[in-house]
Amino acid sequence: MNQSRFLKKLSTCLIALSTLVLVGCGEDSKKSQACTDVVDNYCDENLLIRCAGGDYTPQQCSGNEYCGSRNGTFKCLPKDLTGCGDMHQACCEGSTCNGSLSCISNTCQTTPTVCGAQGQACCTGDVCNANLYCASNTCRQATPACGEEGQACCAEYVCKGNLYCTSNTCRQATPACGGLGQTCCTGGVCNANLDCEGNTCRQEATVACGGEEHACCTGGVCNANLTCEDNACKTKPVNPNAPFFLSSGTNITTMTKSDTLIFSVIISHPNGVNDIVGGTLTDPGGGTYGTFQSPTTPGSYTLQLSWAEINSVRAIEFPIGGGNRVFRATFFDIVGNTVEKDFTIKLACSISRYSACDGRCLDMQDDGQHCNSCGNACYFSDDCRDGKCGYYCFKHQNLSCEQYCHSIGMFCPETNYLIRGFDTPDCTGSWRSDHALRCSEIPNGDSVLCNCK
Repeated sequence: MNQSRFLKKLSTCLIALSTLVLVGCGEDSKKSQACTDVVDNYCDENLLIRCAGGDYTPQQCSGNEYCGSRNGTFKCLPKDLTGCGDMHQACCEGSTCNGSLSCISNTCQTTPTVCGAQGQACCTGDVCNANLYCASNTCRQATPACGEEGQACCAEYVCKGNLYCTSNTCRQATPACGGLGQTCCTGGVCNANLDCEGNTCRQEATVACGGEEHACCTGGVCNANLTCEDNACKTKPVNPNAPFFLSSGTNITTMTKSDTLIFSVIISHPNGVNDIVGGTLTDPGGGTYGTFQSPTTPGSYTLQLSWAEINSVRAIEFPIGGGNRVFRATFFDIVGNTVEKDFTIKLACSISRYSACDGRCLDMQDDGQHCNSCGNACYFSDDCRDGKCGYYCFKHQNLSCEQYCHSIGMFCPETNYLIRGFDTPDCTGSWRSDHALRCSEIPNGDSVLCNCK
């Protein structure tokens, strides 16, 4: 640094000290970094920073002045001392200003439109000031150590390279975990809005519906003895003339395919049991299982169901460990008064690791027609391994297999590829190429067969 430049910078530091305001000095000064070939003067709190050739000179505005912009040039401007709160007047008590004005250096001013600083919009080209990065068009502070494998995800759930953000941690894409239909990550963890059930990530249960003061379920359905009003489940008014339950129950609370489920209830009526017409058992979402029978004692009713009969009303499908099914008993009297009661029964497979699809208990870890989820058929029937298909057929959209496999949380191994383009959208018919393609190549055809791992 030559002598004249050094003396100029030394003079600058002394001016800053005389104003009792800390302004950076020297080659690494943050303040001087704002003075560039494209930045003229600017305001820093109540200081006017004068820029010239990359150097700067701080100037303290007087008590009757404020640092502001006039015709695009920053300078010390006179305040209007006749009042407070309006443009260029002093801020009112509590640092408040009228309308949309902001209190800047105890002067009411229009909030400057700026970009690039922390919390401000990104400048053109998604550019931010040093040590900040642009996320959702906002300049943010870089998270310490983020984006690498094992580190926290950066803002907007971003990870570097081919890593995936799972539970706010950057992880390897393989083995795929945490996504919808994929195995849970270590510790039973899934991506946001997914639940780990039976070591598989599934859609998070919808907000509780059907209960008192909860939203009505689809179709305006509520739990027994509740009614749907304005899409909210509310207690039904007690009808003193309606039938009522004296007792109720089932022979089992968990049902497997070989079991018979028996419902037993005893009903009474204010006018006597002879006013009771009978009762039905239904699914709250629609469908009837059957009519209760009263074989002996008046007011005593039973109904029994097999696994197949339950499945015929609504398909039995559940993950590993089983799932609950709600049955609703409704009884009527001779004038149409009713009373309802819900029964919750767990349906499960006798083999604990099995799931159910359309009433069939099966191992989704190696079932080619239901690989990891009902209806997820692999291209080859014997291709399901550990709940994953090896070969995936998808409609051609100018994607390479590398891109497609990555989109489902897997990867395409170059050493074991079988990638073809087909004339039809379902990977049948003639191949459009006479050799296997590499993962990164984009094949021709209406559909593409990829080997994802």
